[in-house]
Amino acid sequence: MDRAEFFSHIKNTFTDAAKEAISPIIEDDLQKIDSVIDEFAGYKWYDLGEVHFSPFNEVVDKFINNHSINLYSVDSELKAVSKLCSNCGSIVNWLSYEKKFKCFKCESEFSLKSEEGKLKLREYRLKLGNGRYSIALD
Repeated sequence: MDRAEFFSHIKNTFTDAAKEAISPIIEDDLQKIDSVIDEFAGYKWYDLGEVHFSPFNEVVDKFINNHSINLYSVDSELKAVSKLCSNCGSIVNWLSYEKKFKCFKCESEFSLKSEEGKLKLREYRLKLGNGRYSIALD
């Protein structure tokens, strides 16, 4: 090993050690910034508990902080949507035999199979921490 290789190796080792030492501090700061932004925007995080989902087309109803919510997973990603129709404001129903949401008042639908339809549901932010999901509600 010549001198240039030695100094290059020392530089890379020092850089890696600095990254390892600083990354927990930066992650803590990013989490603090995220919580301040959420608080400023009016969002609060509520615990959903331990939710075990595998990719399937079933829906779980939750009622959290005066919000009716449907939970379902698509490609192993958990999603949370409002149970209120964005068109007319009525309660949206889950039709398990057709794998879709439907508003019986305005007849709009959203299919989980194709992920399309006239019905647009409000989607909520979710985060996973320590094996437990949390949802951001305003």
